[in-house]
Amino acid sequence: MNSFISRRNLVAKTMQQLRHQTMLSSLKSAANLGYFKDDYSQLFLRSKKKLLPIMNRGTWARVFSIRSILLRFLNAYQNADKVNIMIPGAGYDTTFFCLQDLMREQKIPQNLQGKITVIEIDFFEVISKKIQIIKKHQNLVDMIRLESEQDIEVIHEKHINSHQYKVFCQDIREIELLQTNMANLGVDFNAPTLVITECLLVYLKKAESDSILKGLSQIFQSDLVYVNYEMIHPGDAFGRVMIENLEILRMKEQGGMSSADCYNMSQIYAKRLESTERHRIEKLEIFDEFEEWELLSKHYCLCLGKRIAEPSIDEQIII
Repeated sequence: MNSFISRRNLVAKTMQQLRHQTMLSSLKSAANLGYFKDDYSQLFLRSKKKLLPIMNRGTWARVFSIRSILLRFLNAYQNADKVNIMIPGAGYDTTFFCLQDLMREQKIPQNLQGKITVIEIDFFEVISKKIQIIKKHQNLVDMIRLESEQDIEVIHEKHINSHQYKVFCQDIREIELLQTNMANLGVDFNAPTLVITECLLVYLKKAESDSILKGLSQIFQSDLVYVNYEMIHPGDAFGRVMIENLEILRMKEQGGMSSADCYNMSQIYAKRLESTERHRIEKLEIFDEFEEWELLSKHYCLCLGKRIAEPSIDEQIII
């Protein structure tokens, strides 16, 4: 039995590492071509491989839609004492560092300065490598520490624990351990929290993903917003149900959400992203893969679940 569990964990770790490399490569390729600003993905990946236009467009749609929700969340809670952004299965995600740029550019409410805590969780193999890379770049190290933390060791071999950036390694499926680890790092469970997952739940059994959704809804006591970007198969019955019912019901029932919406990326690209920005990126590369793009974008979806007490805040956070 133990050998079976070990093999299963090894498979999970391998799949996650492949996922991280793919997403990081996509992020770097699109950023280098000007689809969006990200000066940090290149620090975590040496490859200079340029991806196909259809892949870059898909990466832009994913990043831009999630960042839009993130900014709406921060604007909605700009008067909060503290907010959390939690990224399970974070890999080499650069959200924390990009947020520092947005704060300097005053694209985030300035009264949230020092009040945003980004929480990242992943396997040891990923987190330890990410920390090693961060340590090699003093500009990243400087971003992590507040002025009051300059004389405090916040970056360790297996975790980072600063006021605004908390990174640690564990299997996200171990919910009880997750709460313990976050509590040990001083995470405020009473702060409004945005959870972001990207192509994570698809690798888990339904019971495991349900346990994660339910566990997070119990850990965080205040308002909770959950964004999930996922692969689907819209051509079969399961895919259609997932878009229409399944993900919405699971977020409501297992995640304790009061409302939930889910759209495939074709719908989001055509109708829910800022048209000016969409027209800008459509001029970046020669693009003639329109049928392939329509097919590809229908194989991914973005779901948003919310448990928000105040209606005036709830209505501000949409896909």
